[in-house]
Amino acid sequence: MKQPPPDYNADFLLTVLRELAEFSQKVLAAGSAGDELATRAAIDQMRQLFAELQGIGQETKQQVDDAPAHAKEEIAKLLESIYKSNAFISAWCDRYNGIQTQAQLALTPEGRNAIIDRLIPPTWNWKLDILTANDDVDPALIKTAIERGQKRVVVFCVSKPNEEERIPDVHYLTDKKQASIFFQMLDFGEAHRSVNLNTSSNQKNDSDDERTAIYAEFHVEFTAAWKSYLVNKNTIRFFGRRWLMQGLENLPTIAERATFSSLREKFINTPMVIISPGPSLDKNVHQLKLLKGKALLMAPAQGALALSRAGVIPDIIVVADPADFIYVLDGFPMEQVDALLIGVSCHPKFYEKYKKKIITFNANAGIDVWISDIFHDTAHIGSGGSVSTDIFTMGLYLQCNPIVLVGQDLALTNGKQYASASADGKMSIKLDAESGTFTYGDLSRGFQDTLADMAVDSSPVQRMLTIPGYYGGVVQTKPDYAMFHSEFENLAARENAKESPIRLLNCTEGGAFIKGFEHIPLHEAITQIGDTGRAREKTSDIMRVLQNSVDASARKKLLYQRLKRAQVSLEKSHQLALRCAKTATGVQRSNSKVAKLSKVENELAKAIQDSAFLALANQVEIADAIQLGSRAKTMQQSLAASGILHNLVIREVPVILPLVDAALMKLDPFADD
Repeated sequence: MKQPPPDYNADFLLTVLRELAEFSQKVLAAGSAGDELATRAAIDQMRQLFAELQGIGQETKQQVDDAPAHAKEEIAKLLESIYKSNAFISAWCDRYNGIQTQAQLALTPEGRNAIIDRLIPPTWNWKLDILTANDDVDPALIKTAIERGQKRVVVFCVSKPNEEERIPDVHYLTDKKQASIFFQMLDFGEAHRSVNLNTSSNQKNDSDDERTAIYAEFHVEFTAAWKSYLVNKNTIRFFGRRWLMQGLENLPTIAERATFSSLREKFINTPMVIISPGPSLDKNVHQLKLLKGKALLMAPAQGALALSRAGVIPDIIVVADPADFIYVLDGFPMEQVDALLIGVSCHPKFYEKYKKKIITFNANAGIDVWISDIFHDTAHIGSGGSVSTDIFTMGLYLQCNPIVLVGQDLALTNGKQYASASADGKMSIKLDAESGTFTYGDLSRGFQDTLADMAVDSSPVQRMLTIPGYYGGVVQTKPDYAMFHSEFENLAARENAKESPIRLLNCTEGGAFIKGFEHIPLHEAITQIGDTGRAREKTSDIMRVLQNSVDASARKKLLYQRLKRAQVSLEKSHQLALRCAKTATGVQRSNSKVAKLSKVENELAKAIQDSAFLALANQVEIADAIQLGSRAKTMQQSLAASGILHNLVIREVPVILPLVDAALMKLDPFADD
């Protein structure tokens, strides 16, 4: 009888459930014997295993539902065994409630462990999840958590700790704005859960209202930075493959065009106006004509039509989103713009239509670096998820001064998301105050097509939030806008902390209040800039000189050499993956081929590393394979984990290689250089 094909997720599920059932029995046995240490160790192992179950990308119930029929019977028995310990574990973790106070428990090692027993949830990854604490928490409690296996610990500090007080490998944040830096520095592995140690421990300064307020600010900022981190990770997970494919297609044009890094020192102390397409742009868009030639006018492509219809032509249009939304520029006189600043992995249609206007930049921080590294000119400007925050970061990088925001509502102003004359100006926002949600209406055909292109639902019910309003009170916004709002404030705080900060002005005259910016009417900013604005050199002249200075021949040669190596690596990877798959089939029949398989797999890993493309496009699947391999207990399970990589290469190389081949054909004149 023919065996069913291996199901890697089901195999992983069974492996972890078997271990959970084993530790569940250990919990009950140790508990019955009154062995505190053994009980705690077994419960901690179960927490870790439950976290690893979630780490495969599905909830446990969904994994069970999707498991093949031949595995479901065993799964049911294992789950029954696991659930037997649930009630005991819950009671055991709360065993000191009502008997001893937190202050009493914190005095002894056993008591401190009891605090952590109650604090840490049933699902917890001791290596990846984050434990936070205030600096008034007893360090002994933090050390106890670390002894239990906790790796990521963050302490919020009202005052800077002395070096001798610092616990090794603990992150001390002395400024709430450092939270985003902490997440940027995280190594491999996503943090999905966070627990604040102070919710269950004794705080020495509960009566100190000022300290309590500071800790609260730390917590809010940390939570916002964590959400941004997860959004960025999920964005890379969802779009990483697309970014790679589009970047490969754009490479020949990228080699011919100037890059953002070459703008450095070209606009120092030049006023910059970031013209976003928010609804409030309708109020003051006509005033922007007075700044032409006196400031660097930069605008996201989404607001280009609103500007041209008001007789305002920005110096630079910016595109950062990878979607096919070229429709927003239909009817816009791009020939009058000095440059189109575009992300290297943006949609190829922009590259095809506006090739002569293009200057490239890294729009998607971690993914795009591989492209600009080819040409040795990566400019790390960061990415806040919004094209407007990208432009703001560019202004800081270029040392423009002042930087002025216009049309940056970050809010659902009067039932609108965009300025009325923009490409999507007729789109409406339907608010439901009772449920605190909203939906979109009157979507343009272009917007609907863009959502379909990105596999996004065109009519979801979305949660509505509130943030501080420009004129006081609060304004309604959506979750991603709230995140962008926080990013603007974080960037402003870092800039304002400098000895000679750039002046930051919010002249939107509506929408959100952005802390760290001066809020003044646009006409006042225009008066202040006056004749002191840039007059020494036109942006068009700067761009022309910049483009003429590009050594396209040298850049194409670098690209040709890099792609040629990648081509060889991809072809070799495919051949090795086929050999691995064939050898693995032989290993299942006889262990004598294990050494041969191991050797070929090592060659495959080296070939994958040499091209980098496979890893960039399939980060999550590769992480799952590593997870499966780390949990393997049998040869069959190890082969299942290896099979993911083999199949990935066999599937992906025929998709990626033609793009590499096509780029090489366009660069063929450099083959003999």
